[in-house]
Amino acid sequence: MSDSYESPWDIDSLYKVKYELYSGAMNDGVHVRVTPYIGLAYYDNANDGVYNTPSGIYNLASGAYPNLYASGNEYGDYVQANPIVLTQVPRIGWYTHELWVHHDEDHCPLVNIPVGINYNLNSIGFDIVNNNIVQPMQLGYPLPAPPPPGTGAEERLLRAYGKVFYYKVEFGTDMYNFDPDAYYVLALENNVTANGDWSPMGLSDMPFGSVLLYHDIPGGVSTKEIVVNPDTFTGPDPQHRKMSRELFGTATPGSGTGIRKITTVPFYDEWVQIPALTGPWVPKPNRQPRGVKIYIE
Repeated sequence: MSDSYESPWDIDSLYKVKYELYSGAMNDGVHVRVTPYIGLAYYDNANDGVYNTPSGIYNLASGAYPNLYASGNEYGDYVQANPIVLTQVPRIGWYTHELWVHHDEDHCPLVNIPVGINYNLNSIGFDIVNNNIVQPMQLGYPLPAPPPPGTGAEERLLRAYGKVFYYKVEFGTDMYNFDPDAYYVLALENNVTANGDWSPMGLSDMPFGSVLLYHDIPGGVSTKEIVVNPDTFTGPDPQHRKMSRELFGTATPGSGTGIRKITTVPFYDEWVQIPALTGPWVPKPNRQPRGVKIYIE
């Protein structure tokens, strides 16, 4: 992987990727609703409607993948998972403002998520089939204008070879009503797409308009991971496209100023002190990330 871009996606490893979602907006009494956009994580060297993987061949043009093949391209279309409210309800005893989503067997954690004491009490996953219902289950209210649901075939494929590309982030003063201004961020930014490790695919995604590239080192080890060029990311609403660590104002201040920041970074499960015992904690050298985090402040 490129020197300044590290991610958990590699077609040769297929780690069980972890997603951490954290909202500090609860400190201002602001609730956050997050919607993942999930697509195919890897390039199979062709855009012919037939997705070739280490475990089998998937005919995206068969009609069983209407969302992933909506534009008639093998890549660049997404399925929305159901929204997740990041909040805290102390009197009732449940909270989601610190949430880990991962699966013991699947590459992308969509369904059958194990209960995680202290980090996922409600077995929240990125459900694309029942994406009209807001999570957690204690809320469970339907969206007034839900996105097209994913199919069983799309769910099976994305569990094995999918990843979250984007999040839609909404802010509200309660768990049911959110400001109509939604913000869109990349789940993990790749700011080194101009170097020789990344090759253009000749495609832009929908509905964000971002140019797609894939990891490709001639004569070297390529992960085949698909990324977007962040310089071309406009989002469904260019005014509400945000980059990681960008400060922006919202109409939902709560008890604060309404100034927010969204940060997306890789997640490491092994850290060391360099120098030993006295230095800062840093990811273990040569250790590939095992997940990604989104922090909403």
